[in-house]
Amino acid sequence: MPDGRPVRAAYTGHETLTYGDYLDLDTGRTLTAEPGATYDVAPSGGRPVPALPPGFTPAGKQESADEKLTRLGVKQIRNGISSIDEVRERLDMPPLKPDDEGGTPADEQDPEEG
Repeated sequence: MPDGRPVRAAYTGHETLTYGDYLDLDTGRTLTAEPGATYDVAPSGGRPVPALPPGFTPAGKQESADEKLTRLGVKQIRNGISSIDEVRERLDMPPLKPDDEGGTPADEQDPEEG
């Protein structure tokens, strides 16, 4: 939001949040963002704020479904919720070989290597 001008932005968060430093220009009220929605947003006051509220992307630059799944998968792996192979399966990627620490997918291994 250069120079405090309004911008069309998509909320990519997973929960409804209120941003007191921004206005939803469609309603003229404080921005309350719901998952998957797009808003015309602008700073609500004179104090400096980030270009976009946290959890927003410019409307023309929304994440693809694979990018969202990848980001979510990385979080789940880090928190011990999912294994790497579970996340790879959701992304239609082959599992890693159990003895492969280098991270090369099983179907990309040289068949002559045993």
